[in-house]
Amino acid sequence: MKKDPYYNFLKKNYLSLTLAQPLLYFLIGGPSMLVWGFAVRTVMTWHVTWAVNSVCHVYGRQMFKTGDISMNNAVIGILAQGEGWHNNHHAFQDSVRHGLKWW
Repeated sequence: MKKDPYYNFLKKNYLSLTLAQPLLYFLIGGPSMLVWGFAVRTVMTWHVTWAVNSVCHVYGRQMFKTGDISMNNAVIGILAQGEGWHNNHHAFQDSVRHGLKWW
């Protein structure tokens, strides 16, 4: 990845891309697009990301005995695109896959 031009571009231009994004949303759709396309989307992403550790250590099902309280939570699994299968992550930390079933 260190040699990939795409990732090098993102690393080099991270701040300018991050600051240009809300401006672009505003220019395309005005204040409404800025609020819904940038602000609400960003805050929702933060909340879903933080919910993985918060919710998945309190609510859900523990498929594997891992010696901790990590659990799989279907709602967080859907919202976080698989990250909610938290007990699977604790049981198989080196696995690339979050889900172990075909669905």
